[in-house]
Amino acid sequence: MQNRSETLAGLGLQCLEGKKILLNCFGGHNLDSLSGVPKLPEGWACISQTIHSPLLFYKISHDVYMPDLIGACDVVLGKLGWGTCSEVIGNGYKPFIYVPRSAFIEEAGLLSWMQNAHRRIVRLEVDDYESMDWREAIEEAQKMNMLGSVVAKDWAKNDADLVQIFIDALESALN
Repeated sequence: MQNRSETLAGLGLQCLEGKKILLNCFGGHNLDSLSGVPKLPEGWACISQTIHSPLLFYKISHDVYMPDLIGACDVVLGKLGWGTCSEVIGNGYKPFIYVPRSAFIEEAGLLSWMQNAHRRIVRLEVDDYESMDWREAIEEAQKMNMLGSVVAKDWAKNDADLVQIFIDALESALN
């Protein structure tokens, strides 16, 4: 795994050294419905696969190595999904801002897992995401990052917990 400086250099984004970085992790989503540029707190920049608006938003390709990218960022903004959640936990317990998705069967189980195992999760409503004022959610996530260490489980040795989360998610979806 590359460190932050190596990752940013590999992306040609050395200009972000010394800044707080938000990773907008909504790959594959078309953001044409958004008009304007999302608002970030002062001193922040955003790396995204979908938004490009210099000076604060830097678009990257879709084939980047996400674990290194997540490790290089201060906060991740995205949707609850198995891949993103496990990478957020596995790469330094990064604060995670999620935008809920209706009718996503796995969301209840993933949210429970993130609240219990991660404890650095902030909900950003769809309307707030689309209004493009992300500052409050980013500031809340950053405060969580400063709270100190997270009680981390070694998930590799707790397969039964992961299976139970998946079963709970399926059962809640069926009820």
